[in-house]
Amino acid sequence: MADSYSSFAEQILRSADLEGKLLPPPAGLVDDAGSAPWHLPDLPARPSELRWKARGEPFRFPARIDSDTDRGHLLHHMANHELLAVELMALALLKFPDAPRAFRKGLLATLVEEQEHTRLYLEQMRRCGVAFGTLPVSGYFWRIVSPMAAPIDYVTRLSLTFEQANLDYSKAYAALFAKLGDPETASLFERIHTDEIGHVGYGLHWFRKWKQAEASDWDAFRAQLPPDIPPARARGVGFDRAGRERAGLDPTFIQQIEVEPPRPTHPVTAHWVNPGPDSGAPLPARLRDTLALLPAAWMREGELLLIRSRPRTRWLEFLARHELPIPHLLDPDSPAAPGPVAHLDPWAWTPAAIALEQRLGSRHPRAPRDPEALARLFSKAAAIPLLSACADALGIRGPGAEPGCVIADPAQLRAQLDRFRALGFDQCVAKRLLGCAGRGHRRIDTRSPGPELARLDAQCATEGPFLLEPWFDRRFDFSLHFDVTPDGVRFVGTTEMRNTRAGTWRASIAQPTLAHATPFARFFHTGRPSLLQRLAAALAPLLHAAFEGTGYRGPAGIDAFLFARSDGTLGCRPVVELNPRHTMGRAVIDAMRRCGSGRAGRIRFLPATIAAATARVERDPSGGISRGILPFGDPEDEVSPVPVLELAPAVEDLPDAEETAGRHGA
Repeated sequence: MADSYSSFAEQILRSADLEGKLLPPPAGLVDDAGSAPWHLPDLPARPSELRWKARGEPFRFPARIDSDTDRGHLLHHMANHELLAVELMALALLKFPDAPRAFRKGLLATLVEEQEHTRLYLEQMRRCGVAFGTLPVSGYFWRIVSPMAAPIDYVTRLSLTFEQANLDYSKAYAALFAKLGDPETASLFERIHTDEIGHVGYGLHWFRKWKQAEASDWDAFRAQLPPDIPPARARGVGFDRAGRERAGLDPTFIQQIEVEPPRPTHPVTAHWVNPGPDSGAPLPARLRDTLALLPAAWMREGELLLIRSRPRTRWLEFLARHELPIPHLLDPDSPAAPGPVAHLDPWAWTPAAIALEQRLGSRHPRAPRDPEALARLFSKAAAIPLLSACADALGIRGPGAEPGCVIADPAQLRAQLDRFRALGFDQCVAKRLLGCAGRGHRRIDTRSPGPELARLDAQCATEGPFLLEPWFDRRFDFSLHFDVTPDGVRFVGTTEMRNTRAGTWRASIAQPTLAHATPFARFFHTGRPSLLQRLAAALAPLLHAAFEGTGYRGPAGIDAFLFARSDGTLGCRPVVELNPRHTMGRAVIDAMRRCGSGRAGRIRFLPATIAAATARVERDPSGGISRGILPFGDPEDEVSPVPVLELAPAVEDLPDAEETAGRHGA
């Protein structure tokens, strides 16, 4: 029988049966502090029925708890974790014989509690009809913690990382089993949760004694962790703030662990909102920073978000508390990424984006082969041949098919105004060849141009050519979205655009059926194939031809609209602009992946104070977002509006813009 800490710990590690590993220490056990350190085994001895999971072997964790077997399998994983904790604590007793006696005494007491946790899990498993050894068991905790070289490594890795994470897991599983009507298993997890608070507190006490006094708990914790244990491993499912407070962790540590992004284990996508060639003048720094967080609406867990001005922690806390992916934030001027990068996904491929992808060392670069050819597609003139070809393919004649014209001099301007007047257009619109969101548009009367004619003459002389198009009585603006791939162009979906009368963008809306519950739905969806289906089918090969040779891979959008003819009937202008980049419409489509099926979503800008006051997320039973108002900007910015994603069961359930502003004092 064991008579000392060392012999008891050695018994646990050498025993090949569970009874020997879980046998509590006898009374009067002596702390033989100062004894020689014990030789480190590759793995602790285990019963023959417990097979170690091979590296790369699938991890068979139950995705759902629908049966006693599922319940038993979950408990099987938790029992192995507790048994590993017992073995690692025994190893620490043997590796650190010179550690303070109070530390070793507390370590032994914690070990005894972990033995009891293991026994409780095994007993509950047997009631579910699952034997220990039914599944292969992971040795990850052992591999990652056992190389500890000093007692501070033990408390950092086990107490403050994996046991801290178990505060979240045990609380979440207690709630889950209570909801499933299993109070016995819920009570087991509640007991373990209470004990884990003490274990974390014990580790924190000794960590503070051994860390550098001038370092904060958080900075010292990050510095002490080895490279293969990211700080985010100290967080589990959900986030138990109260448990951490009871354990004694300070508010800054708790806040930082809540928003710490997980470290990816594979090359990830890096997202960057950069102005495209069609942005015209460089974006003001404030607007650039406001848009920089937008990719968080659709990016996946662990991916990189390139941003020059780091958002306040409050926004990251909002993401964490609503179980939304927390991005890794990286300054685009930083010399290196924190991990391998698969490729860059910029808002638009520009020379700066191409250079950035090279600097990031992307494993699978996606920069276009011919950036100059791609840049030409950003010009509004690129839509002219697309409009003519698409109208021909669809058999559209009359006003909707009438192309615009690039104006290079005053004489050409007057000739085209005369031509459009002869075709029955009372007004035209002048657009800069490079511009977006409807900025800089000028309307001109074809019958009496007046002073606007002189202004356009001056614009042509100072800024160069512009596009002149007929002005329509627009009734419904929409966009069609595509993915350009090496294998062709794939249709992704449609969005409605809410624009001002002058054509300036205000919002993009996605829903399962474009124009649902509007007078325009019949126009879009009547027939087999419908107008919308024929339009998407016609545009795909035209876009493939337009992008051919550029080497471009990524999103592309076509803006279009319905208009009222002079006789009151509807017409379609199938191509207004080509967007060879991300757009707000594409952003809302990609963000909708977080929703349950059949939902509606909208992206628009709101004052930051309103966005912060209304922010919320509601989930359906499947875990998808059923309703939500998600700001993707600094909630404490008192000057700039921020992009906001709003989600609801249907468009009519989305909050009214004026109502939202009115309720919150805008």
